[in-house]
Amino acid sequence: MIFFINIEMYLRFNGLVSQFERGCKLLSIENGNVTQITISELAKVRDLKVGWLYERSRRDALPGQRRYGRLIKVDLAEFDAGVKEGMLS
Repeated sequence: MIFFINIEMYLRFNGLVSQFERGCKLLSIENGNVTQITISELAKVRDLKVGWLYERSRRDALPGQRRYGRLIKVDLAEFDAGVKEGMLS
């Protein structure tokens, strides 16, 4: 039995490279770390209400917020730094 340690190697082996690359761009993966996530993902990760986060994003009061057309992404490191500084209330 072969164990795949590297997910990219596994996906290349199974012919799913394009899906992997598309997923990396969507998740903004840099050096193996996710840097930007959607508001719904942020709500799950930080146990916050989605509506509460969207309301702050409409007022541009969400630390680390980036808009890509209608898509809203949040830089996780900037969000955490903003929370520590008390930018959210």
